[in-house]
Amino acid sequence: MTSTLPLPQRVAAEVRAEMGWQHKSVRDLAGALGIEYRAAKARYDGTREYPLDEVPAVAAWLGVSVGQLTTGIRDRDREALVA
Repeated sequence: MTSTLPLPQRVAAEVRAEMGWQHKSVRDLAGALGIEYRAAKARYDGTREYPLDEVPAVAAWLGVSVGQLTTGIRDRDREALVA
């Protein structure tokens, strides 16, 4: 099921969910993106949008598809449906 949130908030929510699943911190996110903690926290909280060029980088860091971050359909759920 896809979310009714606007895309920037959906991406932030999906990043938060996946980071929680993987036990990753905002500090880890900042390091992965090469940005300051405050900037990463603003993205994590959804108060600042992820720039388009960062979405694939975040997806790769989390080991998920860009589609998961933009649609809310988790890759692991999609794989279970196909199997």
